[in-house]
Amino acid sequence: MTVSASFEKPGTTSYENKESSLLNGFDALIFQLSDRDYVAEIDMGASVTIKANNVDVGDFLGILSVYTKPSYRLNNKDIIIHEKAPEFFDAENPFGVPNTPNLSTCDFEPYTIEQLNDYYGIEFDRLTRLHTYWKEWHGDTGIYTLNGEPVYTRNAIDYQLANGAFVNVEVKLGGELPVEIFNAPNNTTPETTYSKINGCQAMLSRNGFAGESYDTKIYPNGDQKFGAVIKMRNALVHFKTAGLTEVEFVQILKDFTNTNNADSTKNDIVIHPEKPLAFAEKDPFFMVCGNLLDPEVFKKYTFEQLNGYYSNPLVNLITIDADDLVKYTMEELNSYYGIEFDRLTRLHGDWEELHGNLGIYRHNFNYTEYGDYDVIIWTHNAIHYTLPDSSVLTVEAQQEGGKLPDLETWSSPTPRYSTVNGCKAMIYLDGFDNNTYPNGNVMITAVIEKNGTLIRLSTAGFTEEQFLNVLDEYTK
Repeated sequence: MTVSASFEKPGTTSYENKESSLLNGFDALIFQLSDRDYVAEIDMGASVTIKANNVDVGDFLGILSVYTKPSYRLNNKDIIIHEKAPEFFDAENPFGVPNTPNLSTCDFEPYTIEQLNDYYGIEFDRLTRLHTYWKEWHGDTGIYTLNGEPVYTRNAIDYQLANGAFVNVEVKLGGELPVEIFNAPNNTTPETTYSKINGCQAMLSRNGFAGESYDTKIYPNGDQKFGAVIKMRNALVHFKTAGLTEVEFVQILKDFTNTNNADSTKNDIVIHPEKPLAFAEKDPFFMVCGNLLDPEVFKKYTFEQLNGYYSNPLVNLITIDADDLVKYTMEELNSYYGIEFDRLTRLHGDWEELHGNLGIYRHNFNYTEYGDYDVIIWTHNAIHYTLPDSSVLTVEAQQEGGKLPDLETWSSPTPRYSTVNGCKAMIYLDGFDNNTYPNGNVMITAVIEKNGTLIRLSTAGFTEEQFLNVLDEYTK
């Protein structure tokens, strides 16, 4: 196999009428030169040419998928592979012997793989789709219940690679990774104990985990037995492998945890080059990050002052009074909105988070004729994140006016909505930030409708790839 790159366009004039393919977001031309000989020309900013001789088509497509995947280009600075899992982890491994009733007394509810994907909230069979040339098998899939309550939610898929190595993927719903308590000022597990893979916390071991058994087969790449347990959203995933190199093992974990456009068939992404005028006229978000300010120093504006402060007049805006704030905890706010408002806090523990007092504003109006009215007048909250590369992201949510405007009510030309994991969204480039970031100072914004709540993700210093990955994570 040969990989070459150039800033010049590849010389394929004889193939100009060939239909292009899409490889993880990159345009590509793929040709079969002869039996088991292939070439791919990929536009990745530079023109990359990959030639392979004497390979199966499945292997060649797998090589192209791995080469173009975003996770392939990530470094491994947050990945720690222990020679042996720490004792505290083996003692409370969530995939140790399960403490469940006798399953023979339970009811088995069969689930298809697709139903399990929905149940777990992750793509359980992701490796099946990414590696169609791997041999895959699994038993009956489903969950065990007792008196209608789930008591055993584990399911597993086995894979055998072309070189004989095997990978076992087991998933269960719920649970947390164990925390080591030790004598230190903060009484928590050292950060270096766990790895971070695509934002997911993981325990990696070079010799599997206590109680696991393997066959004695010697594989072409050696008999190394890597293991991993990973927290992904509300599920825990266990990897048991043999015969993989370290590079192969880490890449498989990255492939599995990379949720960027995991199912692109359900997504229809349109990024407008600027905020569409028709949307700006009916933008349901008209104040930015109000709750980042401490209510004690919240600056009060009259309606006339606000009209002067903003470029467009505000309609039916009641002046916010800091004394009307009813404080909520983050958990209460999640329940109120019907979404995981602070989802990115959980997924990205290395992001710096900032927010002010959370809650809603309720005002008591007194009318002589009708008596007192207690009215919710403001449900807007915001969380601000600073990423390790200094780029910034603000997540805002509100319940009043919790729907995006109907298209037929807009002036022409009518912009298109995007669909992201079943959610309707307006996505657009929002100008440029005055600050300087490593990835440039472009600003990208998405306004999303989910469960009767409106969400706005506003970023500065993100690449388009980073933005789409976060958008996918948040709307899952």
